[in-house]
Amino acid sequence: MIKRMSIRFRLGALVALAVLLTAGCEQVPLLAPSASTISVAASTSTLAIGGSTEVTAFVSESSGTPVQNGTLVRFTTTLGRVEPVEVETRGGVATTTFVAGNASGIAEIRATSGGATGGEGTPPANVVSIRVGAAAAGSVVLTASPSRVPPSGGTVTLIGSALDASGNRLVGVPITFSADAGTLSATVAVTEANGEARVSLTTNREARVTAQAGDKTSPVFTVGVNVATSLTLAITPTTPLAGTPVTLNIRPGTGTAARVVINWGDGRSDDLGVVAAERNITHVYQASGSYTVTATATGDGDTFATSTTVTVLSAAAVTVSDPAPANPQPGTAVVLTVTPTAGTTPRVVVAWGDGTEEDLGVVTGPRSVTHSYQVAGNYLLTVTSTSGGDTFSATKVVIVRSPVVVTVAASKADPDRCEAVTFTATPSEPISFYRWTVDGQAVSESSNTLTRSFTTQGTKIVAVTATTSDGRTGIGQAQVIVKNTPPTAACP
Repeated sequence: MIKRMSIRFRLGALVALAVLLTAGCEQVPLLAPSASTISVAASTSTLAIGGSTEVTAFVSESSGTPVQNGTLVRFTTTLGRVEPVEVETRGGVATTTFVAGNASGIAEIRATSGGATGGEGTPPANVVSIRVGAAAAGSVVLTASPSRVPPSGGTVTLIGSALDASGNRLVGVPITFSADAGTLSATVAVTEANGEARVSLTTNREARVTAQAGDKTSPVFTVGVNVATSLTLAITPTTPLAGTPVTLNIRPGTGTAARVVINWGDGRSDDLGVVAAERNITHVYQASGSYTVTATATGDGDTFATSTTVTVLSAAAVTVSDPAPANPQPGTAVVLTVTPTAGTTPRVVVAWGDGTEEDLGVVTGPRSVTHSYQVAGNYLLTVTSTSGGDTFSATKVVIVRSPVVVTVAASKADPDRCEAVTFTATPSEPISFYRWTVDGQAVSESSNTLTRSFTTQGTKIVAVTATTSDGRTGIGQAQVIVKNTPPTAACP
């Protein structure tokens, strides 16, 4: 009985030991044997921040054959992360994924398994390096669009790119921008799918700009300021005739080359394109009038406008003198002079305003004509000239005054010798001054009365000329007969 129990105990112990040994084998990972070699490779040597790539480790024994399936390989990295960290081989190959983080740098990804090594090389075969973000940049290039701003200031777009060793643009690389003038919209931008990072620079001064990725910096790019666009205009002649050409001289400012458009002010314009040097252009105005000529120059985002004026004379224009005398009396000849503009030969017709006209025909130079108005009144004199379908008209007012009537009365018609006689002038309207004569001899008095005595007998004639403020005159006279009687008073 005791013997049977001993046998049973031994069998149970053996079973338990077998179970323990089996469980222990399942918990211990399978690792590469000593003298094995691990070689690691990645799908790319550069990654954008946040990017990922496949990393593969090949594990072989000393004989060169792949290690046993299920051999555990562990991956580590100095930057970012690997997912998963531990991978079992299949055909000697273990594959994981490297995920870059948010920082630029060089990630060293290492694979280990048991006693396997990476060999004697530098770096060892079980390590692969991936440059992340700015660390992948071999150089940085910088451009601006446009490259210059107007004189008053403006905004340009700075474009930075990080290039790898082969000159390819890198995506997802932070580019740091700096400028010694102006204001940047941002100091850091990440290269997009086209490999470009963009920020704006607003400045009114020349700015020196750089772009940096990692330890690589672009050459200095200078954003310039344009020379102020300006134009000087001169038109010849300044008073042309309608239908004749004028010449406009355009002189751009030093160092400027802008597109220039001329607006002639009569509904027509000329696009001169880019004007970098002094230039002349002609134009013909078809109608008389005053016109404003405007030149607008546009270049590098800057616009400048300047203008000048031109007075176009009618080909039929004439100059008409004031009628002379200014205030004639009925029957007095009025003189009018018509002078055509130099170089013109218009036909001229004068309408005197009293129902009569005079056709002067073609007038080539100053031409004087006379006319007499028979009735007092105000007359509108009109001169009309025509040439080549153009018509010009000018008017003058002629005021024809009634004659001044003056009567002269003597205080005594038959005075004795040496007896004083007073002569009184009575005009039909106000008089500015009087001029008296006695028997044709002028005397100095200038009033409407004159007192005289005569030393000799006979007929004496006293006359007066009365003049109005507008220059019209009237004449009156009186006659006395001096008797031959002894003087009753002393004679002068």
